[in-house]
Amino acid sequence: MSEKWLPIESAPKDGTKIVLGGPTWVDVGSWDDWYDQSAPGWFSETNHNGYISAGLDPTHWMPLPPPPGSET
Repeated sequence: MSEKWLPIESAPKDGTKIVLGGPTWVDVGSWDDWYDQSAPGWFSETNHNGYISAGLDPTHWMPLPPPPGSET
């Protein structure tokens, strides 16, 4: 597992949940081919409206860490 931020261009776009990051925020999310019912985009797992708002497009990503108690 990588513990370094990677460029968003290399992020998986197959629905895999990952850690997303921007200049001033971090969230858990995944790529959604039906973002806003018109174009693909990044889906936020924690944002109130479900999608990362305009202007918060991620610039970097990293894999989710393993769950507590799992073997690494």
